[in-house]
Amino acid sequence: MKGTNYLAAFGTVFLFIGFYCFKAAFQKNTSRHSSPPGASGKVILIIAGILSISLCVFLIVKAVSHIQ
Repeated sequence: MKGTNYLAAFGTVFLFIGFYCFKAAFQKNTSRHSSPPGASGKVILIIAGILSISLCVFLIVKAVSHIQ
């Protein structure tokens, strides 16, 4: 398929991954059945969110730069 831009698609996927990592890291405990992640879990989620969003930006910029 000519013109299909898979890098931008992967960038969009990583954008949503980063968004949900931040959402999980900063959630409030509103249910008694589920508990929010501990301190080490929050750090891992924040680092994963930062890496995912930075990879997203890199892939989308790379995809846009290859458009002729």
